[in-house]
This record gives sequence, structure tokens and C-alpha cells, in this order.
Amino acid sequence: ADLKTLDGDLAKASVPELEKLAQLAVSALSRGKQEITVDRATRLQKALIGKRQFEPARGIGEKIRNAGISSSLLEKLYVQALIECGQWTLADSEIRRLLAEIPEADPQYLELQGLWGRLAKQRYVNDCLIGTAKSEDLSNAVARYLSAYDSNPNRPVWHGINAVALLARAKND
Repeated sequence: ADLKTLDGDLAKASVPELEKLAQLAVSALSRGKQEITVDRATRLQKALIGKRQFEPARGIGEKIRNAGISSSLLEKLYVQALIECGQWTLADSEIRRLLAEIPEADPQYLELQGLWGRLAKQRYVNDCLIGTAKSEDLSNAVARYLSAYDSNPNRPVWHGINAVALLARAKND
């Protein structure tokens, strides 16, 4: 595999192929090469996350950001990887920063609102497993999902569904 592979469809790439591409990308970034474009970085991030390879997605996302390669979609993918890797404090601060910086008209704004709800939900669910759940996390998750639902005239169904599911869980918990 070479970096030109990043120009194609990575959906069918195997995990070892994606890991090799990530290594090549990191190597190119460390040499200051211009071979890693926003499009290539986005394809790689999406493919890694699609294969549930969150730690490599987080690692390459960090290197991509440090190299100054950025887009609202790349930022959202990085935050998603942070959440999946349990780096909740960093994910929370990144989401807050991005929601303050990117325009509401950007499609990733709505996605970030959803991830902010997901972050609070994941904290609550994980903490339930060890007996340290805080009702504040559940309340925050519901509020964030409802805010995303109510603030968008298209009423994004997935945010509404998540809010309803969490309200049902709150009733049972």
C-alpha cells in the first residue's frame, strides 16, 4: 500500500491495510510532506472509525491536527474517536471549543451537538457499570439531545430518539 490508496474507497480495506496506511500517513506527516490532504485524512479517519479502530483513529487524528490539517469533519471524527477511547475530559473541551468556533450552518455543528449528548450518555452508562453513575450526566445527555433536536428546524430524528430513550432509562434507573 502507498499513500495513493487514500484516494480510493477505503470501505473494503482490511484493518491491517488501514493500520499500514495510518503508519504511512504518520510517517509522511512527520517528514512534513504535503501528501496528506484534508480529503485523504478524512477518508482514513472515516475508514478507521467505520472499522471501529478508535485508538488508531484518535492517534492519527491528533497527528493530523498537529500538522495543521483541519476541517470541521476531521475535528468531529477526532472527537468521536476521543469519546470511544474514553478520553471524555478532552472530548468535552474539544466539543465546547468547536461549538463556539464553527458556524451553526456547518453540518458538523449538529453532529457535534449529538456527540456532546453522546459523551454525557456514555459517561452515565459506563459509570452505571461500576456503581458511580451521576444523574447529572443523564440529565445533561437528555438536555443536549433535546437542545439539538429543538434548535434545528429539520428536527433531526436521531437526537429525538436518543432523548426519548434516555428519558425512558431515567424512569427505570
